[in-house]
Amino acid sequence: MMAVLLAVLSLCSSAAYAGKDCSGAFTVTLSDGRAFSGARSATITSSAGLTLMPTPSPTPTPSPNPTPSPNPTPSPSPSPSPSPSPTPGDVEHCSIRFSAPSYSTNEGAGGATITVLRTCDRVRDSKVDFFTTRGTASDRADFTFTSGRLFFAPGETSKTFKVLVTDDLFVEGDESLTLSLADPGGSAMLVSPSVVQLTIVDNDTTQATGNPIDNPSFFVQQHYADFLNRRGDDGGVDYWKQQIEACHDDDCVRRQRINVSAAFFVETEFQETGSFVYRMYKAGLGRQPRFAEFAPDRSRVVDSPDLEANKTLLATEWVERPAFKALYPDTLTIEQFVTKLMETAGLARSTDLQQQYMAEMRNGATRAQILREVIETPELKQREYNSAFVLMQYFGYLRRDPDQGGYDFWLNILNNKVPNNYKAMVCAFLTSGELQERFSTQQTRNNAECGP
Repeated sequence: MMAVLLAVLSLCSSAAYAGKDCSGAFTVTLSDGRAFSGARSATITSSAGLTLMPTPSPTPTPSPNPTPSPNPTPSPSPSPSPSPSPTPGDVEHCSIRFSAPSYSTNEGAGGATITVLRTCDRVRDSKVDFFTTRGTASDRADFTFTSGRLFFAPGETSKTFKVLVTDDLFVEGDESLTLSLADPGGSAMLVSPSVVQLTIVDNDTTQATGNPIDNPSFFVQQHYADFLNRRGDDGGVDYWKQQIEACHDDDCVRRQRINVSAAFFVETEFQETGSFVYRMYKAGLGRQPRFAEFAPDRSRVVDSPDLEANKTLLATEWVERPAFKALYPDTLTIEQFVTKLMETAGLARSTDLQQQYMAEMRNGATRAQILREVIETPELKQREYNSAFVLMQYFGYLRRDPDQGGYDFWLNILNNKVPNNYKAMVCAFLTSGELQERFSTQQTRNNAECGP
């Protein structure tokens, strides 16, 4: 469950303080009653794990809405060698399939639970990958792309996964997407049906007069889907929507929408899942992920009791991918591998860490384990925080890669070192036509809300 804590910031940069001289001062009040103040910047960490970074924030005139580029269709992440490995000489003793030849769900249900069945003629463990593919239903507006891996322990016969569905206000008729199973490994085989359709039954009969993003419940649930890749738990949804519903005027609603929205990037859950994936690309390959790469990898590290195991599995697969192997061939010595990795991650000056990682590998640590240590270094996290913040505005709100001009503009704003300048950026994305048109023909907000 995500941390239920909201830091409400009173800042000179917001439209609500236009014309007032606050001389760069600010006050931060936490939900437990503690208050902090300062002259320029501060980092406040709550007992619930929510950390607000000193990201920049004068309120610039928001850049024009970038021209939408085609939304890339995420492809399933590469499948590694089957894990766990079958016993030498083993054969396929299990069959895996979907529980039905097709599925359907009402658009207003929030999602569909999909069951995968396994039948074995002896006690085995097995695994199988799954992923969604857009059809007439779009993974930008109708459902949230998902992929992952199901593990069957000996004796287990069924597993489930969830596909999140968006309750938009378009009269568009029933739409469908494809669900696929793949790579069952050496101890199992796929049998029919292993590729099926999920139909989303439209629940709209009249043209929209508003936009559901203005509804606090929808607003919060969509943030869970777009940033955390899961359905919001009741306690979390109730808490965050109450931050908006408690307002008695439009200015308060505007401020709280921004605060709530920003929290979905800032809070611990995203930093340990979505940001984890971002740092894998940045440290391991020396570049940011593209949306089509990020979406499948991110959907595999969603908050759950298996999160740590799933992060370990992703890192183990990651170092076997062709892109990683091209940079770090197996012929590299331990010293060469660690030196190259630290250079790629921009940590070459951290000689003590280099020596530590080399010693760990000599004692049996794997490449995947060292990569995970590198991406958790405070220097890398701090350096990439603003860059990841901007990129996730495009990935989360707009479901696409950024245009370079817009990305550079907002990164420059955040890097100006004025406290909480991120609010202007979040406001610009929240009021953009591109976000609103995901859910309705009606645009009820504009960037004028974000200026002085």
